[in-house]
Amino acid sequence: MAINYDKVWEVMNDLEQESTKLIYIKELLDVIYDASSEKNNDRVEKLSLLASDYLEQYIQEYDKKFSRAWNNTVLELREDKVESIRENNYGFGQQVLDKESVEDEFNSTRV
Repeated sequence: MAINYDKVWEVMNDLEQESTKLIYIKELLDVIYDASSEKNNDRVEKLSLLASDYLEQYIQEYDKKFSRAWNNTVLELREDKVESIRENNYGFGQQVLDKESVEDEFNSTRV
C-alpha cells in the first residue's frame, strides 16, 4: 500500500488549521493582561474562564487532528516498510515475518 498524497495533504492541512487557533489564545491573553493592568478584576475573571474553556477545547481538537495526521502519515509509511520487509524477506535467510507479528508490531506504534 502506498501512502496517499491527497490524504496526507488533508490531514496535515487540518493540523495546521488547528495550530492557527493558538493566535486567538495569544490575543485573548493580551486582552486579559490589559484588563489586569486596568485592575478590572471582573473582566479578568471572565476572560480567564473563557481562555481556559477555549484552551481545553483546543487541546482536545488538536489531539484528535494530531492522531489522525500521525496515523495517516507516519504509520502509513511504517506499514509500507513492514509490508516491504515481509514481501522481500530482507532478513537474508531469516524467517519471513508472519502477518500476526507484523500486525502486533504495527498496532503497538499507533497513537
